[in-house]
Amino acid sequence: MPLYLMRHGETDWNKRGRIQGIQDIGLNERGLGQMQEISIRLRERMNVHAVISSPLRRAYESANMMASVYGLSVKVDSRFAERCFGELEGKTLGEIRSIFQIADPELIHSPVYGVESMESMQGRVSGGICSLEPLADRNVLLVTHGSIIRMITGQAEIVENGAVIEFTDTLKNRLIDFSSKLKL
Repeated sequence: MPLYLMRHGETDWNKRGRIQGIQDIGLNERGLGQMQEISIRLRERMNVHAVISSPLRRAYESANMMASVYGLSVKVDSRFAERCFGELEGKTLGEIRSIFQIADPELIHSPVYGVESMESMQGRVSGGICSLEPLADRNVLLVTHGSIIRMITGQAEIVENGAVIEFTDTLKNRLIDFSSKLKL
């Protein structure tokens, strides 16, 4: 089953470098523009049969724009919500390094400062991926968050807002580059 993983469009917190976690922040003007442009490009390049989204507003708004070009509705699955970063949410990486002495919040494995443990995140996301099995003969677009995409693909870097990755059964993935072409 080809699974297309998309990171939501830009928010004001993304623009300012703030960790969002489970804070329910909507897309900013640039993010809305990204999603509008990407939805057109996505429709030109691939057929999508199902759109699944994190319940967080930034992902859901992005998913809705994608689904609308296919005449689909969005199925919300809370297992694909962003990782909770507890006390780190709302802070920049510089503030996190200074206040908490943490170099990279993405590398936290245990539940410190209210951060969801890596084990918990992996368990819920794995359950979500397994629930997609009945759609094995369909092209599924999953609109989610950087940490979730990073966990699913095993990539070291978090993808840009609006990036789409094709993730196949062979565990090979490729970045479908829409976002770098945008001049918003």
